[in-house]
Amino acid sequence: MQKSIFKNTMLKMLLSIFNICIPLVIGPYLARLFDKELYGRYNDALTIISVLIPIAGFGIYNYGIRTISRIREDREKSSQLFTILFGIGVITNLAGFGLFLLYFTRLRENADFAIYAALSIQILANIFLTEWMNEAYENYSFIMGKTIIVRILYVFAIFLFVKKSDDVAVYALLLSLSNLLNNLISFLYLKTKVKFCFTIRIPQVSPIIKTLSCLVLISNSGLLFTQLDRLFLSRFGGPVTNVSYYVLSQTLFDTLLNIINPIVLVSIPRLSKLLSEGKGTEYLRLQGKSSRSYLLITFPMNMGAAMMGSFIMQLYGGFQYTDAGIVLSAFALRNFIRCLDLILANQVLYLYGQERLIMRLTFFSGAINFLLNSLLVFGNAVTPSHLVATTAIAETVLVFFEYRAVKSLNPQFQLLTSHSRNYLLLSLLFFPIRWGISKLNLAFAMDGLLTIGICVCFYFAVLYFAKDSIVREFTSTVLKRILPNHEE
Repeated sequence: MQKSIFKNTMLKMLLSIFNICIPLVIGPYLARLFDKELYGRYNDALTIISVLIPIAGFGIYNYGIRTISRIREDREKSSQLFTILFGIGVITNLAGFGLFLLYFTRLRENADFAIYAALSIQILANIFLTEWMNEAYENYSFIMGKTIIVRILYVFAIFLFVKKSDDVAVYALLLSLSNLLNNLISFLYLKTKVKFCFTIRIPQVSPIIKTLSCLVLISNSGLLFTQLDRLFLSRFGGPVTNVSYYVLSQTLFDTLLNIINPIVLVSIPRLSKLLSEGKGTEYLRLQGKSSRSYLLITFPMNMGAAMMGSFIMQLYGGFQYTDAGIVLSAFALRNFIRCLDLILANQVLYLYGQERLIMRLTFFSGAINFLLNSLLVFGNAVTPSHLVATTAIAETVLVFFEYRAVKSLNPQFQLLTSHSRNYLLLSLLFFPIRWGISKLNLAFAMDGLLTIGICVCFYFAVLYFAKDSIVREFTSTVLKRILPNHEE
């Protein structure tokens, strides 16, 4: 039975909004509680984990969503592919676990054993990461319910057990165990519906491994962008606080993105199915609506975060993080490019099977980022904001070539329509609103919250009265859910 795209999108967005509340609740608590040096060691270990987990994941998540969604009506084929991908995941994650153990027991000097050991559980938990199967079958109700329960338990555990400045290892353990529990529940749920197939042959596995080899490189493209920036910053960026400003700003903005990125990502299984059935017109219609909905939200969010960077960082981490506001603003401006890449790579190139092209373009733009970062070193200009700027330039090159490739695959594709340009222009009006409110000389919290509230109301009110179809449809749907007798 085909499920509602609107319902799926809303479920995934609600889950993302819930997930963003978690770091907003515990982030300030931990930032103020933990010893700065210990917290730095934790972030150092987490950086290594964030590199290893995508490698160990071997691109299975994205491949599983795309491929299973095309064959999900065929139970036998679905079972075979699930078995193959799970088996590959067991091998690659165990290999990643072994590499991590080798790193912090033999290669890393002065490693905090307790923190690294606690975080290593996340790699083992990755073995049971089979949420791609649930997403391919569009089981978003289950995903949301299960994840909310696990995350609530995780928050309670933090406030119950993490109470001292040196409880960093305890926090790392709770984080890892919550991921393990979340993944195990999904795996056990799937095992009631999908059985392992034990008649797999090598010829069935070989082409899948070749495709996954490309995907794992694409999954680790962050090594050439944000991770590379952090490496340059730690080596050539002056005070260690600069690294903290970058990491906190990146983490906070990526958390914000988790709210809206599902608008694009939730449509991938349905888009993949339409392409496999040769329904090009329906594919373009759904893709256009999905990307337009995404830009309707992300453009004002980017503009608002760029404008309110200092307020957001002070609210999140306290006044000691005021200087990180400019870094958050830089990330927000960079995201105007990143959101276009998300659309082009995930909704078009990837679904057309262009993994190798994505890989080549990603590494080309990553090499540009490395070159620009090196120039900053020679110019003694390595700062968090400058590194975000060089990455934005490299990603602009990436988007340019991705767009050319997309147009060659499907000349009817449109990235920026008149609607999305209107969203951008309307977002620019936030700045005079902000200027006007700043003249009122209000208290810190009132000034920021009033600015955000008025900008949000202004933006959506203008679009509603301008009869924007996406805003009107969303409003009508919500009102009908609340008031069954409501008529537009």
